[in-house]
Amino acid sequence: MRTRDNRRFVAGGVALVWACASGCGREVASVPALPEPPSAPPAASTSVSAAPPKSVGPLREIADEEPLAEGRVVFEGMARPTKGGVSVRGVTLDEADVSRLLQANGRGDAEAHLGARLRVVAVLEKVESSPQKPGEPVMQMRVGTFFAPRAVEAITVVRAAEVLEGVLSRSKGMFAVGDRLVTSEDLGWSLRDAKTGDRVRLYGQPRTYVCPPDAQCLIGGSIPLFDIGRAERMR
Repeated sequence: MRTRDNRRFVAGGVALVWACASGCGREVASVPALPEPPSAPPAASTSVSAAPPKSVGPLREIADEEPLAEGRVVFEGMARPTKGGVSVRGVTLDEADVSRLLQANGRGDAEAHLGARLRVVAVLEKVESSPQKPGEPVMQMRVGTFFAPRAVEAITVVRAAEVLEGVLSRSKGMFAVGDRLVTSEDLGWSLRDAKTGDRVRLYGQPRTYVCPPDAQCLIGGSIPLFDIGRAERMR
């Protein structure tokens, strides 16, 4: 996948929450599991459908808070770049397939929708891949348990990527752009050498992480985050 900074890597978003430990008023860092933003009503959506494969069962809709499952499913998530395609909730979709489905109704190619929230109808298969054995030819491959699409029936743009532009500053282990926080990991794969004072333009989705009762967030009990789909440094 091309990138204006010519650097792009796969990463998962992790944010830091500063909590009060043992009632002492001392700040310590914790790493909560940050769920994807909740579903929103479709706005100006585009979809292209194909006849589903036979004998794959009924269509099952998977909510943001539910884990993915095998079979014919529909799920939503933000489009991120990954090696060989576009990742939505960790499922790697072939870049050519995504572009073909989106271009059919004049919505542009896959890269134009990085950072958008997509709705995907696909047949998923659970794959368990073991590390390579000693002596085997060295190959770059995905290891562990993941889901791979065996057929992609439709891709819909649920919500276009929002644009966040501003100067990077540091804020409690993360970066701040305007009134939103972005994780170092998220910014690291999109603009590896980004630093405080850089002016950036980010494409992605805003969301608010609500802290659990036993954690004391520094910003009124919640953290205003921005998940990055792609980024560019402004000159």
